[in-house]
Amino acid sequence: MNTNENLIHEEGNMRFWTAETEFVRANNKNYMFHDEDDNLMIKVIFPSDSGAKELMWVMVHPVAGNVNEGIGRLCNDPTNCSQVEFGNIIYFEGGDDSTVPHCVGVLKREDNE
Repeated sequence: MNTNENLIHEEGNMRFWTAETEFVRANNKNYMFHDEDDNLMIKVIFPSDSGAKELMWVMVHPVAGNVNEGIGRLCNDPTNCSQVEFGNIIYFEGGDDSTVPHCVGVLKREDNE
């Protein structure tokens, strides 16, 4: 299978594929996948500045995390969430088979590479 034929779209250095490749679906929503380097990517809920919630992609640390809780690196530029930025290491918890986890802490990086 040529995975480039199944590419849905790209955002920066992130690539999103069709269900035939790496997506796992929950309640008809894409909330996790493995990227081209086999890193686990999950959606995590962040509190926004307006009091609403912002859902963003996080790359899960391979030893210190899973789809429900752990540590990961934020892989989105927030649109309405000033307490985090792309590349921050975050702590998340509260996920289960029907619930996306939420951010519970942020380790700000000085170099932010």
